[in-house]
Amino acid sequence: EKGKKGKINYLVWSDVFLCPHCNNEIILFDNAVDLEAKKIHSEFNCDNCGGSITKKKAERLWETKYDSFINETVKTAKTVPVLINYTFQGKRYERSLNDFDKDLISKIESYKLPDSTPLLKLYEGYNTNQPIRSNGVNYIHQFYSKRNLIYLGELWLNLSSNTEKIWLTSAMIRTTRMYKFTLDR
Repeated sequence: EKGKKGKINYLVWSDVFLCPHCNNEIILFDNAVDLEAKKIHSEFNCDNCGGSITKKKAERLWETKYDSFINETVKTAKTVPVLINYTFQGKRYERSLNDFDKDLISKIESYKLPDSTPLLKLYEGYNTNQPIRSNGVNYIHQFYSKRNLIYLGELWLNLSSNTEKIWLTSAMIRTTRMYKFTLDR
C-alpha cells in the first residue's frame, strides 16, 4: 500500500558476468534463476544475443571503485542487488528493486563508516585465497554491504557481554555478501 512502510529482511545480490559471444553484461540471477520452478539453471541464454552460456564459460565482470574506508582504489567482482525480501503487515513478500530502493542503496553506500569499524586485512591462506582471487575481497569490511556493516558495528558497540558477542559472531555469516541464496525457502 502506498505510503505505508514494511521491514526489509534481506537483499539478494547477484554476480554479473560478460557474455562470451557479445560482451553484454549478464546478471546471473535474472538469467539463470527460475523462482517458480525453484531451480538455478547451469546453462542459460544471453538476453542480448541469445547465445548459450554456462557460468564457467562466462567471464566475471570486475569494477574499479574508490574504497573510502581504506583510501584506495579497489578492483572487485561486480554484484548488483536483484531481490528484496520484506515483511509488511505481518506477512513476508519478495519483489524486484524499484528506483526508490536503488537510490536508497546508493545513499547508504555514500555514508562514512563509524571510526569504531575495525580495519582488518585478510591473511593469505587456504580459506582466504578464494574470496581474494575470485571476488577481489582483501579486507573484512568488503564482505558486507555498507548497510549491514553500519548496523553490525553499532550492534557490536552495544553488546555488553562476551556471551552476546559470541552469539552475534556465530550468526554473522548470514549477514555477508558470501551467504548464498537458496531456493528452498
